[in-house]
Amino acid sequence: PNVDAVSTTVIRSITSMSSCTQALRSKSGKSDMPLHLSMRYGTDTDSVLFKAGDYDASMRLFSSFSDSIKVNNDGHVFLSRIIRNPAKAEKKFGNNRKLVEAVAKTLSFYGPAAIPEMNPSLWLTVDEMSEFGKHSNAAVYCYARQHYADGLPKTASFLRYLIAQADEAIAGNGICANLRFAHDTQMGVVLSLMGVEGMNGVYKADEIDKYFCSGLKIPMAVNFEVVFYKNDKGDVLVKILHNEEEKTLVGLEPFAGPYYRWNDVKAYWEGRCNGSIPVEIRK
Repeated sequence: PNVDAVSTTVIRSITSMSSCTQALRSKSGKSDMPLHLSMRYGTDTDSVLFKAGDYDASMRLFSSFSDSIKVNNDGHVFLSRIIRNPAKAEKKFGNNRKLVEAVAKTLSFYGPAAIPEMNPSLWLTVDEMSEFGKHSNAAVYCYARQHYADGLPKTASFLRYLIAQADEAIAGNGICANLRFAHDTQMGVVLSLMGVEGMNGVYKADEIDKYFCSGLKIPMAVNFEVVFYKNDKGDVLVKILHNEEEKTLVGLEPFAGPYYRWNDVKAYWEGRCNGSIPVEIRK
């Protein structure tokens, strides 16, 4: 029962890998069949784990959206709470709303990280957080789907890597679990490519919030699992979980419930990687 864990070289990914494997080691030590865990980072797979979409392309898409997202707040009220001369601030920093959006984004990032003084609720009203959150949510949405804009998806190498790792384990290489630790925004791109329900829709700018919430879809602890089941005949079924919830794959008929034949999933994912299966669902 060997577990192979790999992370990117970024410290938060290494920390996540260490915490997860430590928890597994603690639980398995009490069983009749303890796990053998290996950890590494900075190997050849690091380039695969870190590969994502084109950030510049995602920002171009976001720019085309941002002006269409209605925000009923120009930032003056917020700035008046922290700045004595808002007009001078606007002259120095430019657009008030963009300045406040930058402040709100910083607060939303560090506030939940146990820095009390940066709790967004101390500085922003609920309505302000909601309004500025629309833009932040749209930016993550654009990043999660932009890699389909020009030709084939750039994260195809990771999905093919996942397939190869699974096939080797099924064939009997002694690995009972492959664990990979990378980054939250990239996960949005991968989940979209995989066809996980709720992750690859194409929405109008003012409808993004209706269908996509980055805090629920791609939180900083975002995860997905592909769980394998094999019977005595060698038949293999799989179940996909996104943030511990069973999910279906868009456009692929399951064997039963949330379970799919592994060979069907492989063919489906390869088709999405090479462009023969549509990767976007339009609302």
